[in-house]
Amino acid sequence: MKKLALLLMTVLFATGIALAQRTIQGKVSDAKGEPMVGTSVVVKGTTTGTTTDVDGNYNLSVPVGSTTIIFSFTGFQTQEVTLGTSNVLDLTLQEGILLSETVVTALGISKSDKSLGFAVTKVSGETVANSGEANLVQALASKGAGILVTSSAGVPGASSKIILRGNSIFLLDNQPLIVIDNVPYDNSTNSLSPSDYPFNPLLQGVNESNRGLDINPKDVESITLLKGPSAAALYGTRAANGVILITTKKGQKGLQVSYGALYDMSEVNKLPKIQNIYGQGNGGGTLVNGAVREEGALAVTPNSWGPKAIQTFDNFGNYFQKASSYNNNLAISGGSDKVTFRFSYGNNYQTGIVPNTFLKRNTFRLGSQAGTDVFKIDANIAYSVTEDRKAQNGSNLSGVMLPLLRTPIDFNLIGGNGTGGYENLDGSQHTYLPNYDNPFWTAYHNPANGTVNRFTGNVQFTYMPNDWLKLNYRIGTDMYNDARQQIFDIGSNNINNPAGGELFEYSARHEEINSDIFATASKKFGDLDIGLTVGNQLNQRFDKFILTRGRDFGVPGFFSLSNVSSFFSDNIKTERRLAGVFGSLDLGYKNTYYLTVSGRNDWASTFGPQAKSSFFYPSVSGSVVFSEWLTNKNILSFGKLRLSYARAGREPFAYSSRTVFTQPFFADGFTNGIGFPYLGVNGMGISNTLGNAFLRPEIRTSYEAGVDLKFIQNRFTLGLTYYYDKSTDLLVRRPLASTTGSRSIFSNVGEMENRGYEVELGADILDEKKTGFGWNITGNWAQNKNKVL
Repeated sequence: MKKLALLLMTVLFATGIALAQRTIQGKVSDAKGEPMVGTSVVVKGTTTGTTTDVDGNYNLSVPVGSTTIIFSFTGFQTQEVTLGTSNVLDLTLQEGILLSETVVTALGISKSDKSLGFAVTKVSGETVANSGEANLVQALASKGAGILVTSSAGVPGASSKIILRGNSIFLLDNQPLIVIDNVPYDNSTNSLSPSDYPFNPLLQGVNESNRGLDINPKDVESITLLKGPSAAALYGTRAANGVILITTKKGQKGLQVSYGALYDMSEVNKLPKIQNIYGQGNGGGTLVNGAVREEGALAVTPNSWGPKAIQTFDNFGNYFQKASSYNNNLAISGGSDKVTFRFSYGNNYQTGIVPNTFLKRNTFRLGSQAGTDVFKIDANIAYSVTEDRKAQNGSNLSGVMLPLLRTPIDFNLIGGNGTGGYENLDGSQHTYLPNYDNPFWTAYHNPANGTVNRFTGNVQFTYMPNDWLKLNYRIGTDMYNDARQQIFDIGSNNINNPAGGELFEYSARHEEINSDIFATASKKFGDLDIGLTVGNQLNQRFDKFILTRGRDFGVPGFFSLSNVSSFFSDNIKTERRLAGVFGSLDLGYKNTYYLTVSGRNDWASTFGPQAKSSFFYPSVSGSVVFSEWLTNKNILSFGKLRLSYARAGREPFAYSSRTVFTQPFFADGFTNGIGFPYLGVNGMGISNTLGNAFLRPEIRTSYEAGVDLKFIQNRFTLGLTYYYDKSTDLLVRRPLASTTGSRSIFSNVGEMENRGYEVELGADILDEKKTGFGWNITGNWAQNKNKVL
């Protein structure tokens, strides 16, 4: 009896599994009976789905309780079909007009683009990857109206800066917030400069990397640029300048393996035109006091007003080299209806046009999604190692361009006393002026080496008790360690460098934890669609910088802090917290009229004890799809008018509310200055910039109006936008009379405005569905006028 009962239970269990889901199959065709390859077939309300094969056939396991299947293909009418008793379901899709696309907005919530009352720019991951840029920020150049990307190119890994709709603040960062898989991603450009440096640090050093460089563009599925406060209202203070919202690629059902390789070569496009008649000297051949330079004598002037040159050298051509780039990417994805995964590895190696410069980057990413119709888990982890070597630049005696541009045409930079190199026989550098470094010598003897190890990860839990409510909890982290070494060899002419050489060891550590918990509800009541989002966000950031400098090497060629005679150290540590609550109400009526009202309140730890640390900012946007009023849409396929208003707040940077003690340093801008410790004695004094315990948040108020049009079945698109932004209570260092004992104080006194126009155009020249070959072009134009009020 026990065996019989066990057998019966086994049969019933297997039967229950069989009844828990059913498998349907069929074929999808167009109106002409041709098979529709790649049609999406998804169980409504779930992520369970598949695509049709080359013959238009599909096979799909449908979970218990699910009765509706959605068939969709770009350019065709999406159809929802209710299952009957048969497990065979063939379908014919009708060619139609795609009136609306889905856009990923704040918090990763997908919305129909016709419901948005503000402008957004969508960029596909394929577009970014095909740009060939190693830096994801640089890859966004020209991809949309109002997007300004500035590159400090010259060596591999040099930074790129992105601004959306102009600068709006003075002291804080003007760049948008980068969010990857709904977790903030630090894009700082950390500088290497000691506090006792007496000159302008922006005129020397190297082009440091922005940390967006650590992202592998091949891992990107899509990018949404939220350009105004309206679009980014739910992200809090850091999103006042907009958001770059990045979604990475996910795994798919079935095993897929892909590999791609890219090789790229580049060289200098244009060089300055220089005179090729006169050699080094002053006054038609004389150097100083009427003396004529003897053959082999070292000149004492960089000027080229000497005698006519007998022999000239192509120092530009000899210096800049052909650069190359190797990019390899491997991806493996797979899974079932319940669990999917994707693993990727990317390797990028670049050499620069400047000798002895390079970039190496290795990235690893693993993502997995699992769940049922009720509960889902989405987890992602990524690790990257970025190494580079850069050369000095700027108005810098040890830089590359300043000595190279001033090299006389009759001096050979690689002619070191007949040795054919940039060094003399005694090992010193071969240069045309005692206080200018040979550009070859500085590239090999004064390198800046860096290594960044970075880890990011997040996990999201989603609970769906019914078809109209979702409860979400998400926690993520972003952390990296940036280790750098800057060498100035013995004999270098760096403006602040002693004759015995100099070494910098620098470490920057960034840690960020971000937590979101929110609920979204959506319900349809007749012609009225209602959506509601409420939630809470907690964010903590920690940064620590340590710089140690050593001078005067004891043993030549041994670049270690154990081989120096004197030391100087800097140490900066900041920690901040931000808490926010937010809510958003979305209304839609007859698929024509849309309204969104949102608000957020933040509490920031960077305000002083006397200041109000809590501040609220609202947002209102709406749209009218007036093309719904038309009966004939052969010409105007889609038309939408949009309006928005929003306010965004920004908290002060850490510790600006307090007056702190620092090590005094005195300099005149021409000498190395005097600072503490002095003769072995340390000293502290009040900072020359006073803190302010009554600081208020900076406020950015934005108004936007625009229209989106699509013509002839969406073959041609046009977007027009006008915006007006005003930033008030800007944080500045307000000057004080030096007789007070301080030079400035942090204050809210600034106002700035930006107003501008944006135009985006698109055209599908060849339709891939009809010709088998697709060709589309896009163009954009923008004008921004900035005024300090």
